[in-house]
Amino acid sequence: MTTIDALKEIAWQVGIEEFVDDENGQELINRMRGYINAGHEELGLDAIIIEYAEDATDEQIISAIKEYLKEENEEKVEVRLMITEDYCSFETTKLLKEKGFDGECRAFWKDWKGEIRLCGCNRAHMFDYCHNSMLERYNDTEETNIAAPTLQMAMKWLREVHHYYIQIMLDSWAYGSHSGYYVIIQKTNSEFEIMLADKTDKAFYDEPEEACEAAIKYCLENLI
Repeated sequence: MTTIDALKEIAWQVGIEEFVDDENGQELINRMRGYINAGHEELGLDAIIIEYAEDATDEQIISAIKEYLKEENEEKVEVRLMITEDYCSFETTKLLKEKGFDGECRAFWKDWKGEIRLCGCNRAHMFDYCHNSMLERYNDTEETNIAAPTLQMAMKWLREVHHYYIQIMLDSWAYGSHSGYYVIIQKTNSEFEIMLADKTDKAFYDEPEEACEAAIKYCLENLI
């Protein structure tokens, strides 16, 4: 194993996805050195990998990361194209975590110094699936990762854990026209039922996914 190989392995394990080109990438160099200093026990790396990486120069770190990104670029594009399902928004995902959601997800929201984006789980992140209790180990003052469920997963969790059932209804008019979608929220095994339109300023939604997101957010903010 060479120093470059060891550094590429660390980049692969911790899922570095971007090359920060400020002051020759000093910010990213510092992040890599932080991962190296964390040691093999915390990151699950072989001790030999850390040993080779400990004495790496800044130039070697940058070179290894560039090689890693070049090799991983094709896979990352494919992973991004796979994210075609409807995921909960970042704000709703944060609410779900606050309310105790810890389900297994195939994507996660990454907040890196205010830059928010949806990432797919893949081997560059060390996992094909993720959940919030696992992602906590990667969070710090500069970076927050939150497991991102699909809308359907969130609705299932609300139904199975909190017994709230969300119905998305099409408001149909004569001759096939319609004014949009509306929401009914019921609680299983009870007479509880509300029309979301009676509780918010918006009566109809243009898309069923928009209505679903609004219903999930309402439940989290008002019913749980």
